[in-house]
Amino acid sequence: MGDNINERQIIKLSAKNRRKVTLCNHNYSEDGILHPDRIMQEYDMLFMQKGEWDIIEDGRCYHIGPGNLLILEPGRHHLSITKCTPKMRNVYIHFKREAGDILSGEEEKEISLEGKEASEKEEAIEKEEAIEKEEAIEKEEAIEKEKVIEKKKASEEKEASENSDEIGGYIEIKKLTDCSKNPEILHMYERIIESYFTLSGQMRELRCSILLEELLLKLSEINDSSVSGTDILVQEMIHRIHSTPDRFISPKELADLYHVSIRTVSGRFKKVTGESIHQYQLKLKLNMAYDELPFNPDRPLRDFAISYGFYDEFQFSKLFKRQFGISPSERK
Repeated sequence: MGDNINERQIIKLSAKNRRKVTLCNHNYSEDGILHPDRIMQEYDMLFMQKGEWDIIEDGRCYHIGPGNLLILEPGRHHLSITKCTPKMRNVYIHFKREAGDILSGEEEKEISLEGKEASEKEEAIEKEEAIEKEEAIEKEEAIEKEKVIEKKKASEEKEASENSDEIGGYIEIKKLTDCSKNPEILHMYERIIESYFTLSGQMRELRCSILLEELLLKLSEINDSSVSGTDILVQEMIHRIHSTPDRFISPKELADLYHVSIRTVSGRFKKVTGESIHQYQLKLKLNMAYDELPFNPDRPLRDFAISYGFYDEFQFSKLFKRQFGISPSERK
């Protein structure tokens, strides 16, 4: 029996450098096959479309079924003992490891090692203090030592702060992710595979790298508890709202478009975004206008207002000042 998909084994991928796709393809087996017995020096990111497979990595078994995505990590031994189910279909992407990546479980090991080192340092300091007491170090030397310690402490605090800032430079992804409610994941795989086999040279490398980064960010979003509750219907509504900034879309229009009730679209939208459909659109349009105004100081306010779906410049100005505390003219 494989690991529970809800277990949070996290891989932290450094976001500092662009990643290179080394291989990607579709995979189909009529009768069922074993997973290759190997240790790779790159990631193998496998998305299961149809069938089931038990894949072992460093002695740990991962069960994957339709809609599951598994990342096999570089430097780790993976294989399967039993064949996948017949008519299995999947897609996979191999991509390079970058400096700064933290594989699943590595942070716990680092913390353990740091604890051991800290304990050893503490023992060494205690011995040193005992020797100092025995040798009756003069007061001036003790003061000087205190200065050295303070300097070291400040240096360590600065380093800790810098390391804390670097954490924001990671894309965090679960090792095993349920993507069954996110059909766009398969589409992203297919775009990468298509680019890999239709393009060549630098263009292929660049296009695949950009598409891979988009896929990794989407996986991180799926695993983020703050956004993972977003359902497909709400995603579609938000996309439509963003693609038509020149008008306000009513709940009735969205309900008719997606063949559900007004109560359904309004309730689900509020549950995910925390705002009503109208409030979300109003806030979005005003934020868009706020960013745009300084770059078009000569553009008439009426034209601005109409382009973001407001009745006229007076309504636009009133709502703008209510949200930002300044008028559109002052923002220009």
